[in-house]
This record gives sequence, C-alpha cells and structure tokens, in this order.
Amino acid sequence: SNSSAASDVYKRQLRYALRPFTYVRTLRKKRFDVVFDPVGRTETHIMSYLCRNAVRFSNACYPYQLFGVRIGCRHYESVLHETQRALSLVKSVDEIRDQERALEIWLEPKIENWADRFLEISGAANRGRILGIHPGAVSPLRLWPIERFATVACELARKHGMQSMFFEPPGRFDLTREFSFALAAQGHKPLVVRGIDLLSLAALIARCDLFLCNDSGPMHLGAAARTPLIAIFGPGEYVRWQPLHSESAIVRHAMTCSPCSQNDCTHPKCIQEVTIEDVLQAAEKLLLPSPMSRPAGA
Repeated sequence: SNSSAASDVYKRQLRYALRPFTYVRTLRKKRFDVVFDPVGRTETHIMSYLCRNAVRFSNACYPYQLFGVRIGCRHYESVLHETQRALSLVKSVDEIRDQERALEIWLEPKIENWADRFLEISGAANRGRILGIHPGAVSPLRLWPIERFATVACELARKHGMQSMFFEPPGRFDLTREFSFALAAQGHKPLVVRGIDLLSLAALIARCDLFLCNDSGPMHLGAAARTPLIAIFGPGEYVRWQPLHSESAIVRHAMTCSPCSQNDCTHPKCIQEVTIEDVLQAAEKLLLPSPMSRPAGA
C-alpha cells in the first residue's frame, strides 16, 4: 500500500539521518586534532563536529560556524571535479596538476593472486576478452535498464567474442536472474560474481578489457584501476563525478533538468533515453587496438 511504502521511505531516511551518531564512541576515542572533510554534507559535518575540539576544514555550500568549532570552508562548485574539490583543501585549485586528479588504487599481492586464481578456476582466463558489467547504483534513478545491459553484452559477444563477467549488486539477485536469462536466450552464459569485498572487486575490474557501469562507486574503482570503462550517467553531476582517465567514456542524454536533486523525479528520461546504440558506439571506440596495450591486471 501507499502508506506502507511511505513508512518504509521514512524509516530509511531516519536511519540515514541517524547514521553519523553511530560513530560517536569511536570518534571521541580517537581524539583527533584536525579534521579534513572534503565531502561537506550534513552528515559529514555532524561526524566532524563529534571530534570535539578539533580544527575542521571542509568543503561546504557556504561558510559558517557550528557550535563554536572553527571551520575552514572552500569550494562547493559543481563545475569542479570532485578530486579538485578534495585537493582544494590543501592547495589552490589553479595549482592542481592533471596527474594529481587521477584516482589510484594499490592492491596487495594476495588480492592480485586471488583474482588471477578466480579467473583461472572459472575458466574465464582462457576465453578471450572480458566485459565486466556492474548494473547497480545508489539511486534507482541512475539505473540503466538491465535488459539493455544484456543486449550490449550479447552484441559485444557476437562481434568481439567478449565474455561477460557480471558483478551482482548487493541484494539484487533479480538483476542477475534477468541478465542471465537474456544471455541464455542468445546462447551465452555470464560469469556471475557476488559477495566479494571492494578490494577484490577492484582486482577483478582491473582484469576486464572493458567495464560497463552506471554512475556508481564501482565506476570509481574502474577509474582507479585504469580499466577502459563506459559510465552511463542519468541525473548525476557528470562534470563533478566523471572518470578522468583517458580510456573512459561517459554516455548521457542531455536534458535541461539534469543534473537534479534526484528526490522528486518519477520519470527519469535522462537515463531512459540513453540508447543501446549510444553505448555500443562508445564501446567500439574503446575496443580499438592501441599502439601500447595495457598489461593484464594493470
């Protein structure tokens, strides 16, 4: 019923609002002297306030003081990429070099070895190029339809012999089922990955020849792993959050209302009007052979 759905939404919002206070004991115990808050949202302001007597530096929409604790505020402009906003806490935006903006990730040898062994045991290591797919996102408005992911996977399998490695979003077996059924109808079977931690996820993404995802956390892991990737954007701030490395592409449908707050939209045409052909065209450009090939797992 509508009342039940509204109640569920209210409970989720309440849990989200109270989440910063679950860290009270840990933060008080640490006794931090300085706090850098590059996010600058209400919940992170609350968490930094809980570090009593700490000098706080934060990105925020406007400068203000909270309960007498000093706050140094810097940029919150959407025209800046998030990496620039974060680095602006320690240096001028004009002094930030392009190479400093690139995300990086370092994986321990045991995680690298696990990823290699995983692909070897599954048989994926010897079946040609790997298409990694993660169809999740924090907001339902950012979800490109799963059947379109499947169509792209089938087309790249037909044209380039790519095998699909499907990363199941937490709690979304329904997406795995729908994707697998669609591929089975075309004679393909994806390698399904579920229940792994973030570093293991990053290690497997690093071993993909192409990674397809929504505007999401795994998108940033793919950028940090330097994996060729296609990011599908809907209502999110693509200028602020887009992957920056050279072998990446964003696919979006420009609309006057995008980006938006993602609170009141019931018909997200910005994500729905991204077509299969749009994504396939981006994939073809990234799959072109380059003079210097990227080492496996690099």
